[in-house]
Amino acid sequence: MQLTSTTDYAIRIISYLTEKNGSASANELSDELNIPNSYIPKIIKNLKNNHLINATEGMKGGYSLAKSSDEISLYDVISSTEVTMAINKCLETNGVCSRNCIGTCRIRKILFNLQTSLIINFKV
Repeated sequence: MQLTSTTDYAIRIISYLTEKNGSASANELSDELNIPNSYIPKIIKNLKNNHLINATEGMKGGYSLAKSSDEISLYDVISSTEVTMAINKCLETNGVCSRNCIGTCRIRKILFNLQTSLIINFKV
């Protein structure tokens, strides 16, 4: 699995806001985290829609964490920007299997256990 640039940037933003313990403007995030300024709104929209950050408009506006950093897991951040958290197509909610053997596939069971372990560890 390889995370997208959007996810990488989202993790950086959450980490920065956690360390800063306050708000930051889009320009500050761009400058401090080396994220293209034009890309900030897309990332912020994902994080805001998933209730991870707040956005305040105006001269003293900016972005801040919507909840305590202890309440935000890596899983929360990644799932807010990635299309899926499934590590294989057969683990998607639609249950696509190229061999039509979801109920009996040993590989699917191994992948399911791996994915479950990853999710549990991401949430810690």
